Amino acid sequence: MEGEGALVAIVIVTYGDRWVYLSQNLSAWKNQDHARIILINNGTTYDLDAKLRMLDMPYVHVLDQGSNKGSAEAFGIGIEFCTQLPDVRYIWLLDDDNISVPETLHILLHEAKMLEERGERQIALMCNRTNRKYIARTISGEPLWRNFRPRNAFLGFHIFNVFRSKKPKPIDLGSAAETTALQIPYAPYGGFFFSCDLASVVGLPDRRFFLYADDFEYTHRFVKIGVPIYLIPEAVVRDAEPTWQQKKGKWKTQFLDEKSNKVFYTTRNYIFFQRREFVSNPVIYHLNRYTFVFFLFLLAVVKGRSVQFKRFARAMHDGLAGVFDNTKYPL
Repeated sequence: MEGEGALVAIVIVTYGDRWVYLSQNLSAWKNQDHARIILINNGTTYDLDAKLRMLDMPYVHVLDQGSNKGSAEAFGIGIEFCTQLPDVRYIWLLDDDNISVPETLHILLHEAKMLEERGERQIALMCNRTNRKYIARTISGEPLWRNFRPRNAFLGFHIFNVFRSKKPKPIDLGSAAETTALQIPYAPYGGFFFSCDLASVVGLPDRRFFLYADDFEYTHRFVKIGVPIYLIPEAVVRDAEPTWQQKKGKWKTQFLDEKSNKVFYTTRNYIFFQRREFVSNPVIYHLNRYTFVFFLFLLAVVKGRSVQFKRFARAMHDGLAGVFDNTKYPL
């Protein structure tokens, strides 16, 4: 195989009652001697060890967290563990519902080898998460500003983009398969592949985030130190479960979601991350913020969701102030 001698540590985080997804994920890696599985038990509600025995995968190494401590801490523990393994050259992060095949890993190792032959010794690659619309649209030819939070935007909203052409400029998908064609500013955990030794430079995910946007903040650090993230269209990873954030509508109604406090964390963390990393013009940024909040307030009045708007306002305040209290809105 390409990348001979390169052992990959696959870090998977699972929680709750998600064996139906995890079992599909793990089944792809049976009898794969070039991959080591590091499974983070982030508070499962069933006997994970018994399930693994039934699947007959004794080589899966389980790190038991005891309870759900969030994605940032769980992936951080997995990454740190991998750095202590002397034979690991690359780390590949996957969510428990990411369905992949060994061929995807072969493609990643092939791309890594090509980049190294071109003189790039530190590697960061991102798989084609087909269920993530912003990734699929980027691969299809839409510009980065549509899918990767334009500079000075507020939660993805930028008033100037209202007047920009909505017709994406097409690109040749044949050339898109070249790693140099698709550089992205950050990536989700699931499908992110990188050189193990980079962890000592970049560090670990910021545990204060608890969950949501911690992956974007972490992977953006690679770009900040000069390591580009290449999106690889041919390295496909499919999500078995759609994300709760994938909702239709021009105005993001999930910010007023009445069923889950996940919205508090995603709002707070995205605001903190974007303001710290992607604001170059505070005037434009706050214009976008006031416009977004005004229309969201009107939507809350129409839908009778004043309580949910107050939760959003608290998340916005904490994000702008850099306050990380993960006890206010329990999941």
